[in-house]
Formats: sequence, C-alpha cells, structure tokens
Amino acid sequence: MLAGVLLVACLAFVVHWLQGDHSFSLIEQATGEWAHLATFLLILGDAICPIFPGETTLNAASTLAAQGSLDLGLVILAGALGAIVGDSALYWIARTSAPRVQPQLEKAKQNEKVAAGLGFLGESGPLLLVVGRYVPACDS
Repeated sequence: MLAGVLLVACLAFVVHWLQGDHSFSLIEQATGEWAHLATFLLILGDAICPIFPGETTLNAASTLAAQGSLDLGLVILAGALGAIVGDSALYWIARTSAPRVQPQLEKAKQNEKVAAGLGFLGESGPLLLVVGRYVPACDS
C-alpha cells in the first residue's frame, strides 16, 4: 500500500518536473499528451494494484475531452492500452511469482475457515457476482 502511494507521488513529481512550471496543480497543467500519458499510467497502475483511481481517471479524462481540452480518441486509446498492458503485466507478475506464493496458498487452504470460504465461493461464485454487482443498485 505504501509502495503504491509512493509511486503515485513519484509520478506526480515527474509530471510536474517535466512541465517545467513552478506551480503544483496537475489538473490545470496536465493537458495534451501529458494528460494522455497520465491516463495511460493510472489505468495501467489500476490493473496491477487497485489503489489507483482507474475509473475516476477515465471519467475525468472523458469529461475534459467533452469540454474540448483533450482528444477523445486519444483518451480511449490511452485507457484501452493502459488496461491491456496492465492486465498483461499482472498476468506475468502472477505467473512468475506463482512458485513462491503457491506454498503459502496451500498452507492457508489447510485452515478450516479459509477452506470453508473457498468452498462457498466455488459453489456460489456466479450468484455472488450477480448479487454483489446488481443488488446494491436496487437500493435507490
């Protein structure tokens, strides 16, 4: 978690430094290709670590595109590429880390509560996805 926060802070500093401005307002200053690059990087980061604001980034970039500040085609391209590259990176991180993590997973599965939870998820996974996705929207 701390590493993610530090990564966001470093990204903000790099964007600020590359702009060469003395103020520190990324929202006002990030226009053009820097905003598209930031969109790409935040979507990529969200695919790997969910603390990054992927959906909010796309909403903000799309709103800026609707106002004429950004090019909508480039926003779509940056978001799509960020998601594809981020998902691929996470796949390869998981694939290369599996030998190290697998013994810990097997040890966790020996716990009664973990085994019961995994059994419940295995039996009711699709139902849980539908209920978790659509039932909260019926609240209004």
